Amino acid sequence: MRVMLIALLAATLAACGNSPGTPSNQPPTSGTITPAPAAAGLQAATVFSLTPAGVTDPDGDTLTLTWDLGDGTTATGATTTKTYATAGLFTVKLTANDGHNPAAQVAQVNLTVRSLSGTWSGTVTCGTCTPTTRTVTLTLVQVGGSPSGTCSDSHNGTGFQPITVQAFTQNGATGIFTFTGNCNAGFAPFGMTYDPVADTFTVGNWDSPPYTGTLTRH
Repeated sequence: MRVMLIALLAATLAACGNSPGTPSNQPPTSGTITPAPAAAGLQAATVFSLTPAGVTDPDGDTLTLTWDLGDGTTATGATTTKTYATAGLFTVKLTANDGHNPAAQVAQVNLTVRSLSGTWSGTVTCGTCTPTTRTVTLTLVQVGGSPSGTCSDSHNGTGFQPITVQAFTQNGATGIFTFTGNCNAGFAPFGMTYDPVADTFTVGNWDSPPYTGTLTRH
């Protein structure tokens, strides 16, 4: 009888040892980061909104998200915003921790931040004007979130004149900046837009009658 009990106990212990264990906890999945308004902007002017996509936890664990913003600063939370004080290329990295596995990088994105400081030039045209084309040159300095500088016009012939900035504002949805002002007292106000992605000025009106064209960085 004792032998039978010992054999039964041994079989029971063996069966327990061979039973499947608890499934291991799965790490968070990798995804992407969507910047808004775009992946390029201006120093001290563009507010980037950063949102992850596809970063989930297979086990339904609550994730702690940590942002490395590429300039020595960090943030936490499901989303974050960032304005860069200087121009450059910044790599944003997102790390997720589910409380069970080691924290791991799950997404990253590169953000291009530009400065308007420099020389911009291009040809503007007006089909009903004399002359039909003019060369416009801007020499800009960006301090903080707005530019200043001088401008010249090949038709004017008086050399570089101070720019009077009337407005320099960004559309938060598109990322496009509206730039209005005056080249000098002899000109009608100008109107143009700056696209940080293309890194170009599109001139909607220059002087009057309005000349239009594109100014590129030189």
